[in-house]
Amino acid sequence: MAFAAALAFPALLALYLLRLQRRPLRISSILFWRASASDLQVNTPIAPPRPSWLLLLHAAALLLVVGAIGRPTILQSGGSSSRLIVVIDRSASMSAKDAGEVTARRTRLAEALQQARELVARAGDAGSRVGVVSLAGTARIEASLGPPRAALEALAAITPTDQPANLAAALEVVGSMLRASGVDDDAPPEVVLFSDGDFEEVPASAGLDAALRLVRVGPAPGTSAENLGVVSVAARVDETDPTTLSIFARIQNASLAERSVSVRLSFNGRTVDVRTLRVPPMRGVTGAAPGEASAPMPGEISTVFRLPRGEGGVAAISLGVDPATDLLESDDTAAMLLRPGVLPRVLLVSPNAAARSNADEPDLAGSLLRTVLEELRPASFDAVRADRYEALASEGGLTRYDVIVFDRVQPARSPPIASLSFGAGLDEPGLRLAGAGGDAPEPVLLWDREHPTLRSVTLDGVVASRERRQSAPDESVRAIARGAAAPLVLERATPGLPRRLVVTFALADSNWPLQAGFPIFVKSAIDLLAGFGPGEVTRQFTTAEPARLEVGAAGGPDLASIRFSGPSEIDARVVDGVATLGVVERAGVYVAEFSNAGTSAGTQPPGAGGERSLGVVCVNLLSPRESLVQTSAVVRVGQRMLTETGGEPARREIWAWLLMAAATLLLIEWVVFARSARV
Repeated sequence: MAFAAALAFPALLALYLLRLQRRPLRISSILFWRASASDLQVNTPIAPPRPSWLLLLHAAALLLVVGAIGRPTILQSGGSSSRLIVVIDRSASMSAKDAGEVTARRTRLAEALQQARELVARAGDAGSRVGVVSLAGTARIEASLGPPRAALEALAAITPTDQPANLAAALEVVGSMLRASGVDDDAPPEVVLFSDGDFEEVPASAGLDAALRLVRVGPAPGTSAENLGVVSVAARVDETDPTTLSIFARIQNASLAERSVSVRLSFNGRTVDVRTLRVPPMRGVTGAAPGEASAPMPGEISTVFRLPRGEGGVAAISLGVDPATDLLESDDTAAMLLRPGVLPRVLLVSPNAAARSNADEPDLAGSLLRTVLEELRPASFDAVRADRYEALASEGGLTRYDVIVFDRVQPARSPPIASLSFGAGLDEPGLRLAGAGGDAPEPVLLWDREHPTLRSVTLDGVVASRERRQSAPDESVRAIARGAAAPLVLERATPGLPRRLVVTFALADSNWPLQAGFPIFVKSAIDLLAGFGPGEVTRQFTTAEPARLEVGAAGGPDLASIRFSGPSEIDARVVDGVATLGVVERAGVYVAEFSNAGTSAGTQPPGAGGERSLGVVCVNLLSPRESLVQTSAVVRVGQRMLTETGGEPARREIWAWLLMAAATLLLIEWVVFARSARV
């Protein structure tokens, strides 16, 4: 456009400034002197142009042509379109109570709905069609393009969620609405987004050929947000102690000041542990100028709780915050369902009667060991003699057990599963035992008080005699209890191999079975050897993913439908033994009410243990971005950057209109010239 203007306008001026040079001639009369003088003035080489309608029309037409070459556009927004789509962000951060007047705070969602209703009312006065789309983890059409009255009713029905925001999904839904509504050449559609503006960058593929505006709600960007939230929880089986669960939690601080908060671990509603943490402040606050913002870095701290692994139930991490000052409630608690520990299957192997030197006397120590194992109530318990064990080993019948306890029996072949031995070793490096020691009892001098089997017991006062010594030490075997002359309890915990515990003395040669800590040691040893498996021990879902419940075993073959009671009521049907709840909008603990065909409904309470605990679904927010509750004046959609000052409206080229106007002026110029020529 600038190049065309530089060529055209000087040329136009030249036509009016440069005049023709004529030859001087003698005339015989001055009758036409005035006309000659006027003509002489016109033929002056360079002279200021006289006022002329032709010059004005030529300049205006040329200006329009030059403008058309520049292909100018007009920005159409602000309710001038006949089609208006209102997008309401109802993600978790929109539940922050920091919008509106300082004296009467309300949630950001309430403020957004109020402003949206005012916009829809103005659009109704202009005769526009209005549609409503809600935005959270997914997007849905609340009202199709139609009369504003339907849009106002849809706005009144919108409720908050605890889901993260997904702007790309909302733009896809808006695009489908616009394509279904047809093409309107008069004005492009207008899309108005009511949100706090804190989104992930949206890919360019989600862009719209429409006027897109952002109406920001909430405090100014960079404002300190008084919010603490749980953004991550997990449970793992302790590698060194399978009887203990490690509960991990990460706490986030969105405030500019360090915050002190109490963190509580509860299990099935029962408080297990409470501790106070100091969470660092947020750093890198967003700047005020659009496009010149540094990403805020929230303050974070992690902590680990310990929980004995046993019955199944709901473990919850909750923050002791003041609801009056904390902006979000949905991130103050995170719950997860812990699977119950698997009861082990135990086999006790006792010596053959002929192998005992005092076969006529009752085996009191062996009977006591058997009684302790039975009282542990394992999933299954069998007691066999040494010869029967060898038959089971040769037949492959040991796979039905989780732990084997050898009482003064050294098998011909080591079992392929974990084992506990009393008074006998195993044919493995470091576990082969030599002849017995002296008859004088020796006390236990040292033991590993951090070992899972000895953590809850004391060996003070325990004495033993005739302990057997290692034939040769091995790096993979360590002594967890020692006497004056030899190790008394050995352990091998090599990855990939069955775990071994070997007590180098027989129970009959010790006073240990009479000690109160002996049953505790046996239980801890069985739990450690059984291991419970390091697999999945917890189940939880977030508000951004579909939640599901396996109910085949819990509900029975006639299960027809399930209703989940919690922060909201959810109905689900069962397909192939799995009930899918979909993407749950509100975080919390949902308890299933099973309704079987031909039977009455019954509720499965959380923490009942076994299969009954499968009737619980835990849904958490766990979104660092939503817990940060920051606002933003900039939303990026591909290469477009929307700001709260009006966004980037749709552009419409008007060069064709300019050419039509130039043609009209040239037509007027021809009429004026023709009239002057006739005169």
